[in-house]
Amino acid sequence: PCSQYGTTVATDLADSLRGKPRYVRTALARNQLAVQSFETEDARTFHTAQPDIPIGILDADRPTDTELTELSQWADQINPQHTVTDQTLVDRVHQLGMDINVWTVDEPGAIRTMTGLGVDGIITDYPQTLTQR
Repeated sequence: PCSQYGTTVATDLADSLRGKPRYVRTALARNQLAVQSFETEDARTFHTAQPDIPIGILDADRPTDTELTELSQWADQINPQHTVTDQTLVDRVHQLGMDINVWTVDEPGAIRTMTGLGVDGIITDYPQTLTQR
C-alpha cells in the first residue's frame, strides 16, 4: 500500500525540482538527472508531476514480463538487484525501450559480468573499482 508519506515525498520532490528550472534543464541536457524509487506508486506520482525527468524503478526481485511491459508505458529505467539480472532480462528491458542499471555491484567479477551483459549503468559503493582493470 502506498503511504501518504511516500506520496508526499514524491510530490514534494517534484515541487522542489519545479522551483529549480535552470538546474533541471542543465542536468537533463547533461544526462545527470534521474529519480528512482523502490515504491512504484511513488515513482508514478513523481512521473505524473515531472514527466520530463527520467524515472527508474528499483527492484530487489526480478520483475515479471507483465510488470516490465506495464512499466515500459511510463518508466525510463528498470534497476534490479544484480543478483537477479541475466542476459534475458537485459535484452527484454532494452527491447521495451528502457535502460537497465543494476545494484549494488561491488565485486570486480560481478562488475565484469554485468558489463558483459550490456547493462546501461552500475550502482556501486566502490566507483573506483569501475576504472581498475
